Amino acid sequence: MTDIESKQGKIKANEEQVFEFLADLRNLDNYIPQDKVQDWQSQEDSCSFSVPKVGQLSLHIAEKTPFNLIKVEPIGGATPFSFKFFIQIKQVAEQDTRIKLTLRAELNVMMKTMFKGPLKKGLDQIIDTLSGFTLPTKEE
Repeated sequence: MTDIESKQGKIKANEEQVFEFLADLRNLDNYIPQDKVQDWQSQEDSCSFSVPKVGQLSLHIAEKTPFNLIKVEPIGGATPFSFKFFIQIKQVAEQDTRIKLTLRAELNVMMKTMFKGPLKKGLDQIIDTLSGFTLPTKEE
């Protein structure tokens, strides 16, 4: 297995707000880059989309550990390689939560050479997008 980790991101919200937002895939509907992802469809715990030159992908949230981990896995076997995707969440101060993405993939040597750089770049771009989020605040 090969682990590819993103850089660390920062969201101005507490860990519960970040977790609740990211644990519902429908919340991402307005943030999907149309130039990179097509045919995006989502439900609370699953999504499907197509990526040019890669194909159709379907994912589901396989595990949630409030308020620090969301594990995402592919549905079915139509992926170019086997993988799991982890969203790690850690609050370091009030309204300062850090996030990191890890892609754990089964890549042979050739695939690792070809895909590790672009996958890392993609994870970092997702972090940049998430770091720009302004999450709705909970009224208590």
